[in-house]
Amino acid sequence: MKKFFRFVMLAAALFTATSLSAQEDPQKQTVIIEPFTKSPLVTYTATDNVRSAVITGFSEINRFYIVDALTDSRLKGLFDEGSYEDVVTESNWQTESTAAYKAVNANFLLKGQVEMLEHEYKVSDSGDSLYYTMVNFTVQLFDITNGTLVGSKNYKLKELSMSSYDDAFNSCLKKIAGGRNDLGIKVKSEMLGFCDEYFKVNTYILELGEADKKGNITELWISGGEEMGFSKGSIFAVYKEKKIGPKVTREKIAEVVAEEVLDGLSRCKVSKKDAPVIQQEFNAGVKLIIELDRQRGSELMNFGKALLG
Repeated sequence: MKKFFRFVMLAAALFTATSLSAQEDPQKQTVIIEPFTKSPLVTYTATDNVRSAVITGFSEINRFYIVDALTDSRLKGLFDEGSYEDVVTESNWQTESTAAYKAVNANFLLKGQVEMLEHEYKVSDSGDSLYYTMVNFTVQLFDITNGTLVGSKNYKLKELSMSSYDDAFNSCLKKIAGGRNDLGIKVKSEMLGFCDEYFKVNTYILELGEADKKGNITELWISGGEEMGFSKGSIFAVYKEKKIGPKVTREKIAEVVAEEVLDGLSRCKVSKKDAPVIQQEFNAGVKLIIELDRQRGSELMNFGKALLG
């Protein structure tokens, strides 16, 4: 059997934020990724490959410091003896590993399980061989500070190859990790949606851009750029804080889209509809919060998934 390709975790550069105003610059989170567990019918090799793809997917998104619990010198002792399933469980992970996890200044813990890896062979109407591979796995995110479950998501992937089950499995791994497929087309990691949902990146407006003839801005600059995984087409929601009695809540007032992303800052396009309200609130000194929402075109990607099942 040919070897499955391995993903190499990208080294994360140390990022130091300098406060430019009363609001804080966006910060990268440190995420520990534990060894994945598996169901009895899934091999350890396949489980390791799915985990490696998840690590690559997180690294490609570039919003995190990734700590691999199997290779980090401060953590791998937790897994030197016994099977992965027996070392740290949901009932003992806080007592067995919290001290070690906090020693690396981690914020979150990612656990995973590969529940299914199955193959299916079919023959097309024209007589061609069709090799299908199905992979089901679940990832869970925990807040290390209090042990609470932040979120959980199950993935069910199915890929086709006309040459082998191995190639179909590798296509599943590419979906998880992201990168370019066999046609050279860039594929977004399946981890992107998970990160957008459970790792909200908040930042703020550095300054408003120039105004048009009617006095409305057409762009603005926000804190945070390439080092936070922002890219051209990233869509940000603009919120303002509202105090209702003793409570402080947020109200969405606009959206802006990244047009130019640099190291430490990004230039965003502002629509004619949203420009007046952003200007009014910003110039009045209202605290505005910019939150990374999604990537432009993600709605079409999800629509395509719905059509394909």
